[in-house]
Amino acid sequence: MSMKKSLIIILIVLALATILRIVSTLRPTQQVIQDTPEDPLGILPFDSGVTGKVLLGPVCPVMQYPPDPACDDRPYETTVQVISVGSPKSSPFATVKTNKDGEYTLMLPPGKYGLQAIGGNPLPWCATKEITIKPSVILQINLSCDTGIR
Repeated sequence: MSMKKSLIIILIVLALATILRIVSTLRPTQQVIQDTPEDPLGILPFDSGVTGKVLLGPVCPVMQYPPDPACDDRPYETTVQVISVGSPKSSPFATVKTNKDGEYTLMLPPGKYGLQAIGGNPLPWCATKEITIKPSVILQINLSCDTGIR
């Protein structure tokens, strides 16, 4: 075999090894492995999770009595992230974008999580809520983001 062919074969083997190493590090953000007869592949969809709305407020500088409907908190189009409580990873377990009405839904396996809408820097500021997801239950959790208007 010529030197040129040997070099080409070595380069191909190195390229394939690099591709395999990269592919082996890719992981889905959500996966549940369960070995049951009803699920021969071991992957079931979640039947639990959280749904709600993200609201932004206050939107007026002073409270009025009677309340002015124009000053009601407004839907906030943003991203909601979930962090698994007690996880050694600091990266989000899952994320979802809200729609224009601030609504979101995330299907999650049972467990304890921190739930937070992503605000701005520094405002709006969005608090983190700790939640516990139970099997076959979808929680209704509304999130608030503070505009800083006073």
